[in-house]
Amino acid sequence: MTKAMTFADAAESSQALLGALLFDPAARSFVAHVKPEHLIEPLHAAILEAIDATLTKGREPAVQAMADAFRGNLAFEDMGGKAWLYDLVEKAPSSHQIEAMGEAVMAAFVRRRASERLSQGSRELAEQPDTMAADIIQGVKVDLDTLTLQGSAGDSGAVTAQEAAVAYLADLDAARASGGSLGLPTGLDCFDKRLGGLRAGHLVIVAGRPSMGKSGLARAAAFGCGRLNLAHQVLFFSLEMPAGDLAARGLSDTWHSVTSTCALAYSRFHKADRSERVQLGDMVERLPINVQIVDRAGLSVEDIKRRVWQAKRKGPVGAVFIDYLQIMRRPAYGGRNETTVIGEMTQALAALAKDAGCCVVLLSQLNRDAEKRDDNRPQLSDLRDSGAIEQDANAVLLCYRRAYYLERSEPQGARSEAHKKWQSELTACRQTMEVICAKNRAGAVGVDLQTYRAEYDSVTNPASDGRQ
Repeated sequence: MTKAMTFADAAESSQALLGALLFDPAARSFVAHVKPEHLIEPLHAAILEAIDATLTKGREPAVQAMADAFRGNLAFEDMGGKAWLYDLVEKAPSSHQIEAMGEAVMAAFVRRRASERLSQGSRELAEQPDTMAADIIQGVKVDLDTLTLQGSAGDSGAVTAQEAAVAYLADLDAARASGGSLGLPTGLDCFDKRLGGLRAGHLVIVAGRPSMGKSGLARAAAFGCGRLNLAHQVLFFSLEMPAGDLAARGLSDTWHSVTSTCALAYSRFHKADRSERVQLGDMVERLPINVQIVDRAGLSVEDIKRRVWQAKRKGPVGAVFIDYLQIMRRPAYGGRNETTVIGEMTQALAALAKDAGCCVVLLSQLNRDAEKRDDNRPQLSDLRDSGAIEQDANAVLLCYRRAYYLERSEPQGARSEAHKKWQSELTACRQTMEVICAKNRAGAVGVDLQTYRAEYDSVTNPASDGRQ
């Protein structure tokens, strides 16, 4: 049984949090849900409030400035004044531990408030005999549920405009320090340059007709995100493809990225000779260990939510990939139509992204309308139940490969001018995937060209910039 957190433990966590913020103010964005009122000591709360006020003005909360602000405060002087602040900075945990400090502070806050609410409920039951006991108990239950939600690191609750601005500016500072991406990088331009990376709280839709490479794009993004962000977990829910098949594609892609001249297509793995088998074994070590694959069919939104929160107890979850929406298990229709049910599912996944503080990348099919147009490029309206999906998404990426359609429209006569023109066009686009950003709340829409090698399930950036 875990020992209950004492007043001293809570105060120690508060001090560790303050020390970490004084040492690295940009880390405030990682504990934006922790407010001054959540700290157990009034002095600690006042210092956190002063730190936030300083960040709002675009300045760093230096120890000397904090000491000057609290000079004459008896509680501050009793703690040791400026020397105490320097001691907090000296003993501050590393920046990557600040989320754990925030969770400890929030856990202590929830325990205090829960205890107070339970005591209040007991008094109400004793002092108001005419009141229905069930009503009082229900009131206590609602308040405790609210406290539990407030204590979640993924739910910051309501914030003031200033608090939101502080968190946003801290994100910008962190992005500048890491090379300009507001979210986790994947190594692919269509995510990193177009969307600013996989951003916490965002729902990104990746959609396409069959054979357009949307699963390959998602897998490449997931593995790339894992490889480039080792401190974060990446979850890949593969509802259709077994984990072994997904891993095989990852091995082939990795082999191709290491040595493109002699890589083995994943469809030929079962024919690999002894030397190739040794190469495959070597590629295993290059796969990201922080990418977790769940290959159960018929998962529901609730199943995915449970898995994500279980993973968060082990450490931060950076991104969640789901392949794909239309084969997820639906909730009971209860007289509702398909569009309404799909809308509830995408709303729940958008809420999960915000609550869990991660990016959710949801794959979706497109309807057949693109097949009926002379130009087969997909449009936003081609999304199945597009109104519901489009409304909840922060961004929508549509995959298109012209080569797929050209391969199925070969002209007659191998030596004809029409056939030569067709062959030239096919050669030019055979390895090109257009990723059409049809919606982007955080930036511009447009098209990014990615290099696609279907035999290796490889999606990479082209040698030259393919943005339009």
